[in-house]
Amino acid sequence: MQRRAYLTTVAVALGVAGCSGAESTESTDTQDGSNTDSDAGAGETATMRQDLTDPAPDVRTVTLVEEWANAGDVRRNATSSVESGSDAEIGYRYRAFARKKRLDLTIDVALYDGDERVANETSEVERTAFRSGYGTWEGATAVSTSDLDPGEYRAEVTVRDELSGQESSATTSVEVTD
Repeated sequence: MQRRAYLTTVAVALGVAGCSGAESTESTDTQDGSNTDSDAGAGETATMRQDLTDPAPDVRTVTLVEEWANAGDVRRNATSSVESGSDAEIGYRYRAFARKKRLDLTIDVALYDGDERVANETSEVERTAFRSGYGTWEGATAVSTSDLDPGEYRAEVTVRDELSGQESSATTSVEVTD
């Protein structure tokens, strides 16, 4: 009987601890920024966490991709080079905090030759999430290489949370070939 009371107490304690902020839910989003559960972003998978400790965005992955159409393509379609004159499709995966189910982000994707910025694309991301808290999203931005000579470049993705003013960046190498 004491063992049953002990196990019940442990189960209740674990249940309360499990509700403290580490639950995750996934939902699939569509290209137009809408979602059956939320208005997250283009073909993305969003994982929401109820962890309120640090609202700063976090760029997790940056890579050159052959093409990006769905969540998982950042890893699945990764490549190391792009032909000169083609668009470099820079894929990225980032974590951001939705306040009151709202995200307001600026995503800047730039190519650098040394310290010189030689190409960039910036986009505004406004979406409604399924619920408040952290989510992880994936996307890609095409950057023109038409004015670039063959060689090694650095791609940098910066995600800025317009509501908090905080930002995060990550980089990867991109080879432009003949």
